[in-house]
Amino acid sequence: ARYAAMPLQVLQAFLAGRYVGLDTTRASLEKRTGRISRKQYWFSRVANTAYGVFMLCFPVLLVLTPRVNTKAHTYLFFAMIVFSFVVIAANFAESQKVALASKIWMGLFTAHTVLLPVFGIVDFSAYDEWEVAGCRSGGDECYEWAEVELETAYGPLVVNTTRGTAQEPPVPWYVLWYLDWGWFALLGLAVVFLPDSPPLIVKWKLDEETEGEQVDIATPAKLQAAVATTDNVKTGSGGPSREEGVDSIPPPPPPPPPPPPALPPILLP
Repeated sequence: ARYAAMPLQVLQAFLAGRYVGLDTTRASLEKRTGRISRKQYWFSRVANTAYGVFMLCFPVLLVLTPRVNTKAHTYLFFAMIVFSFVVIAANFAESQKVALASKIWMGLFTAHTVLLPVFGIVDFSAYDEWEVAGCRSGGDECYEWAEVELETAYGPLVVNTTRGTAQEPPVPWYVLWYLDWGWFALLGLAVVFLPDSPPLIVKWKLDEETEGEQVDIATPAKLQAAVATTDNVKTGSGGPSREEGVDSIPPPPPPPPPPPPALPPILLP
């Protein structure tokens, strides 16, 4: 199962990184236009960053198997549940208008997100690997016995072995079963009940003018500074001017001179 899960985990990490990048860009554009506040923007940005970083590390689940550490393997799933919920909650926090159906869905999703990790931690913490609570003698009455038939070179052999400790968890197993399947079912419905947000419009174009030349790839900070300087020079309101030592964008080069007129043909005798 781990070999089949590995490419799926890598794909999940890639899609998560792609999502948080686009969603953070959308939130940034909405903040610039005044559609969302500064607090809403930073809530989305922090939630997206935390979710993206965690999902990049989530494939360690296939290394930290239950045989290595059962609790750590399970708690990684609980962490994924919490980070996924925070990202969705940030989208709801940005929305100015949420439909009633979306509010009901979010209430159910919140309840499952809170109860599943809490009840799971309670059951794992109460489990005693060797003895049943209230049975400290360690005798045979503390274990569930079963007969197992083994194939040997001399024929089948029936042996008595323990099938596990006879313990009842504080929270019944079927409650955890429902919360587990219910949470993933609600997660699948997120695309239906998430509040609407404006889509991004992205246009791609080849830069044929600089083809074959060394291009200086500007960082986002350099681009933002260049845009701010250009706006100040153009408007002249409060920003530095050319006389103050700030160079604006140079004018385009003059067009090349027209070619000379063609000479008339000369007829030779």
